[in-house]
Amino acid sequence: MMSIFIDRERELKALIGWVKSGDHVLVLGLRGYGKTSLLEKLIELLSGEGLSGALIDCLRVYNGSDLLLEFMDSIQRYGIAADERILREIGLLARNIDEKMAIIMLFEYVEKLNLSTIIFDEVSTLIRRFAVFKPFRKAGGTVAVGELMKSLLDRAKFSVIMCDTSINALYELFREYTGPLFRQYSALLIVEPLDLQSTRELVLRLLNAKGIIPSKDSIECIVEF
Repeated sequence: MMSIFIDRERELKALIGWVKSGDHVLVLGLRGYGKTSLLEKLIELLSGEGLSGALIDCLRVYNGSDLLLEFMDSIQRYGIAADERILREIGLLARNIDEKMAIIMLFEYVEKLNLSTIIFDEVSTLIRRFAVFKPFRKAGGTVAVGELMKSLLDRAKFSVIMCDTSINALYELFREYTGPLFRQYSALLIVEPLDLQSTRELVLRLLNAKGIIPSKDSIECIVEF
């Protein structure tokens, strides 16, 4: 997939600072605003400073096995140095693991690999899907997932970034447990739309990459849309 990144210096500077401080961060923004591109760029910049991070695409995770396999794929995708023995361990665990243990082991491997951050993109999707499995289902569903996440965040020695479309989606999931879980986060980043000039540059790059040379009026129509 073609990846074109525009602007977001202010957001990146804030995220890098939070990761270096070990802060837990909520990143919120509507779909299409570039949250995933922002987080992928963050990992790239961290790598340039000798730090490492992995991104979990929660839309691809349906169960515990998927979670560990997505983590292993992220390790390889971002060129994270990892002992082959650890990769084999993760692969073997992924063959037969429940959802609660998969989350716990994920946090353990993030620490073993000395990652600076783990990013959950569209985290509410993962929470909804895992809530229907044992033991979460009988222990309160999404609330039980929230309790586990909170306990892991309490102990995490690395930065955890959770990204989602809106805070309402997370509030609906956690309800009465929202307060205690959200207090684990020391930073909130709202991803706004790009300004007109940055949008214009993005449109031009996307069209040029496809060999399309639009008229000035066409560009302005697309940018306004």
